[in-house]
Amino acid sequence: YGSTIVGWYFALNLTTGEELWARNHTHMVGGDTSYVEAHAGVVVAGSQGQQGGGNKATIGIDASNGDKLWEYTLDNQRVWNVMPMFPDDDTTVFMDLSGGVYRLGLHNGSVIWAHPGRLSFSDGGLVLGPDGDIYTCSNPLWRIGLEGTGGVLRKFALADGRKMWESPLPYPCNSWPAVSNDGSTVVVVPGSFNDNPPTLRALQLGLVDAEDAEEFHRMIMNQGLAQRSKIGLPDLRAAIMTFDTTTGAELLRHDVVPWGEVASAGDEEGLMVRMKYHSNRVICLPAHWSSPTIDSSGAVYVGRTDGRLYRFTSTGEASYVTGAGPLHSGATFAPGMMAYTDCDSLYVYHM
Repeated sequence: YGSTIVGWYFALNLTTGEELWARNHTHMVGGDTSYVEAHAGVVVAGSQGQQGGGNKATIGIDASNGDKLWEYTLDNQRVWNVMPMFPDDDTTVFMDLSGGVYRLGLHNGSVIWAHPGRLSFSDGGLVLGPDGDIYTCSNPLWRIGLEGTGGVLRKFALADGRKMWESPLPYPCNSWPAVSNDGSTVVVVPGSFNDNPPTLRALQLGLVDAEDAEEFHRMIMNQGLAQRSKIGLPDLRAAIMTFDTTTGAELLRHDVVPWGEVASAGDEEGLMVRMKYHSNRVICLPAHWSSPTIDSSGAVYVGRTDGRLYRFTSTGEASYVTGAGPLHSGATFAPGMMAYTDCDSLYVYHM
């Protein structure tokens, strides 16, 4: 199942790629990403896309034929990278861009409970623990994910949406949590947003013209990890952290080396080529981290804006250079292998 930016939702045969149905239910599906999920015969996704990004509503669609079953419009809020999850066969839960949480009837869109967030922004979302309770990664009031501000990890009760605990984070939270298989630990990866590539920003502001862009780009590349300090900006800090799911107490914190480039790895490096050959989408502009994934041994895999895929354990870190920033999906596993996508490639590893 999928959606398009112009408001079409569709289903394909996974084996043949044949289109099963395609229906237009809204004028636009907003960015950054409206993840399309399906469960118990219902497709749930973002709807009523807004200029500047995000969606004003979520929609439920009959998975068999594409008919619209319901549409829920948020009150003075938007969902951003909405990723609906399903605690059972009858309900769905999701998070708005300010960390608010909602539980709706899966088959009719009825509101079981809704606790909207207030006046903040995060790229992140929620996950369900083995006990069915909800964990969210977002930012506190008036914060929008930038360097020098913090984030917040929260746990909510599935039954009524009651906040069970809240733990402040040293850096913004713009990703998703991950909960260990035994339900005892929640992992979160706070880290600040990066920015547009300097060459693109200079072109947009008229500081350089097209003829001088290549030379300006080479100058930026030669600055390497000193890019941010050269213009008086702090490096981007980030960490991987674990918390007790019962109490919200911090268990472990591992800070990584701050990132000194202005943009995510790969965005400035490949900008001139993309501007020449792929002018409709010249940058990726990912969040600082992908979603973390926990394997059966307890190791955490997560991609970072520095163009590396990390493996963290209680004893340290290892990393593999991909050269491009992460996508939210992070790593996924199948028997004997792991797959990981970044802004420009798919990697498959033997495990």
